[in-house]
Amino acid sequence: MVFDFKIEKSLLEEYPLLFTMDFSPRRLGHLGASVLLLITFLIFIVVPILSFFGFSSSSSDTNSITISPIFLLVIQLLLVFVLFVFVPILWYKVVNRFDKRQILDSINLKRTGLDEAVIWGIITAILAFVVIVSIGIILNLLGFDVSKSSNITELNKLFPIPYMLILITVQPFAEEFFFRGFLLDKLLDALGPANAIIITSFLFGLAHLLYGNIYPAVMTGVVGFLLAIPVVRTKNLYASIVAHVLFNLMSFSIYLFGELFTQQSLIL
Repeated sequence: MVFDFKIEKSLLEEYPLLFTMDFSPRRLGHLGASVLLLITFLIFIVVPILSFFGFSSSSSDTNSITISPIFLLVIQLLLVFVLFVFVPILWYKVVNRFDKRQILDSINLKRTGLDEAVIWGIITAILAFVVIVSIGIILNLLGFDVSKSSNITELNKLFPIPYMLILITVQPFAEEFFFRGFLLDKLLDALGPANAIIITSFLFGLAHLLYGNIYPAVMTGVVGFLLAIPVVRTKNLYASIVAHVLFNLMSFSIYLFGELFTQQSLIL
């Protein structure tokens, strides 16, 4: 269905990003896709921000609710994959009218150059890990309290170790599909590589904002910046997927060694 709205030239000039995304407010399907995309941002960006400023239930209230870990894991992964994978695919299908091959090409999810992408992913994971640990050590030496900077302990309260392992190795695919795939693709042409990387990294950090603790969000934003670079360099999303999973596994391994290293561990 098409609505006969007139779009003035000034609107095109004022909001060029919308139209580089092939979005048209005249089409009902486009409006529906934009609503779903807005819901995605509300859940994963706005809600964490509100939580940080105290506009959500406290951890004590959350802990009083008993939910099966396996049920929670399934709901978590289902929600993430629906909003981070299904919604972008729907946008590509409805708004851009892309077929499967065009979608995969747009988000750079391809086998071409896979060897190079894996190598870049390994290097990026190691670099990101060293950067995060170094920043944590420096902040600690400067007198900042980073004892509660890790988000792994909070995850462990919700999930047993085996479930955590599933979460940290499966969820990164959906996150990379959305942030370094869909969002980066949409922002690159309109804003250029530098701005696109900065914005997606900032949003990635906000999505990991914890109540009363901004450190994980900042550090995640830094890692998000590093994850975007190999994607732009290799034009292959597998670079950031490999880096993301490896980073999580390294942080998870350190967490298993004990409280001595817990402060430097971070799950994306």
